[in-house]
Amino acid sequence: MGNGKLVAITGNIGSGKSTVLKLFEDLGALTIDVDKIAHKIIENNLSIISKLENLFNVNLKKPDNTLDKDKLREIVFKDKDKLKILNKLTHPLIIEETKKNIYALRKQYPNKLILVEVPLLFETNRAKEFDYVIVVYCSDKIAIERAKNRSDIDLETLKNIQLSQMSIEEKKKMADFVIDNSGPIENTKKMVEEIYNKLTK
Repeated sequence: MGNGKLVAITGNIGSGKSTVLKLFEDLGALTIDVDKIAHKIIENNLSIISKLENLFNVNLKKPDNTLDKDKLREIVFKDKDKLKILNKLTHPLIIEETKKNIYALRKQYPNKLILVEVPLLFETNRAKEFDYVIVVYCSDKIAIERAKNRSDIDLETLKNIQLSQMSIEEKKKMADFVIDNSGPIENTKKMVEEIYNKLTK
């Protein structure tokens, strides 16, 4: 069942965290994607969008009044101070909503394994909130290809995002489990199954 364990999945951009999260879900774990929570909080929140527009002196709305995520990403990953402003404004809301999601799942399924995908787990000092940490990684070349295929992100922004994150080698040192997601999906599935079996003993 999982004995109510709470596990974080993290890794750098393009490493395949979401793929690994889905594989755990397929095995029966409950899952939460913090990126999706963040997008929901920011994308339609006109108050946050307006604050960011005033602070950055730029229009961040698309014609439908939702957030232009690509534009925001390009701005904040070129300027560390602007990235800090964004994080200060949004992280408390994201953390609060994540905790609500965890509480709701725990209440309904007290003995099930819960996995939470937290991209900036170590950068935001949140590892201590979890029983175990899984780090997903792959080569920089594969990560860049995956990230480019997944969105319209340009290479300069992508490299700026990589530079803003803690090195994957540092993250691997702090992990309880490590998944090399460089190879075929079958290899990743095998590693996920092994970790799932350990966590649900």
